[in-house]
Amino acid sequence: MDKAIERASRADATASYVIKGVISENINSLSYSFASNDFLLSNSTNSALYFSALLSNPSFLVGGRYHGGIAGLLLLVTPQFQPVNQMVVSEEQSSLYLRAGAVHVDAIIGEWTCGSISNRNVEDISKALGFAAQICCQRSRSLISSSGILPALAKLITGYQSHKANHSSSLSNPNSATTTAQEQGDTNRSKTQNFLTSVHPEFLQIAILAGHYRLASTFVQRHPVHAVDQHSWNYDSNTSGMNNRISNNKRSSSSSNAKPIVSSESFVRYFYYLGMIHLGCDDYTLALSAFNICLKVPANAVSAVMIAAWKKMILARCLALALDDDEEYLSSALSSSYQKKKTGWAGEKR
Repeated sequence: MDKAIERASRADATASYVIKGVISENINSLSYSFASNDFLLSNSTNSALYFSALLSNPSFLVGGRYHGGIAGLLLLVTPQFQPVNQMVVSEEQSSLYLRAGAVHVDAIIGEWTCGSISNRNVEDISKALGFAAQICCQRSRSLISSSGILPALAKLITGYQSHKANHSSSLSNPNSATTTAQEQGDTNRSKTQNFLTSVHPEFLQIAILAGHYRLASTFVQRHPVHAVDQHSWNYDSNTSGMNNRISNNKRSSSSSNAKPIVSSESFVRYFYYLGMIHLGCDDYTLALSAFNICLKVPANAVSAVMIAAWKKMILARCLALALDDDEEYLSSALSSSYQKKKTGWAGEKR
């Protein structure tokens, strides 16, 4: 662990350089293979070194111009924050990881927008944060709220969306010097900015675990998802530094080399959690719409999320019908009461 922290503290550190020798060369894969158990957080000494490096104030991590060292450290332990992993991560470690993700969100944005880390890397970090939030929720929801991870993830989503929208606009209008071209670019950005990312479902899941339904609902209303970004930059782990970033920028303009940014699992999970958010805010119509989207996604097999969405949709329908019955009963009762009062007034006049 101390060697990984030493690599992360160098000014020219990249994410792949930090985790070199710790995991396999393909850092885009979920199947990380650890060189030894010495890197696991089950070792109290390693755990203390790891979180001290990320959360020391002021931080001694230089992280490089693009904060690659910090992103590499966050990626280093993501395999341990998974339900399939046999290792048990403590509540304290989970809380510290949430704080680290919130503190270094700007570093993640910087690496993500320049193409130094892939969308799969960001998805791994996001899922690790979601699993850490589940562990913290078992003890207290306040651990999630106090970490600041929710506004950090919201910033991560909007920051990357804005960058992609500006990048797409600059490619479509390279000579937008006139006012008309600038207005057209603004219009294009407003249409393409609100796309789904792999961070969206984790943000909603963590908001549900923390009980912040209204916060998530407000964010969704201000940043509604209109599309799914179909392509992203490829990441070549054999290159590093500025040459890697330049090659990534060149590949980003070619759709033949692009990879999908959002998996079908993330798509389904997002709308399932979105339905849960609307259900928690008593917006039954919007909840039904979100659950319905989950069930209409083509799939070879029915997933657990789809089954849960079906159950929640039945619940939302029952609640919506009960609300309609209550409103109808209340309207009928008010109308009957008004008629009785009107009859009484007429008798008094006589």
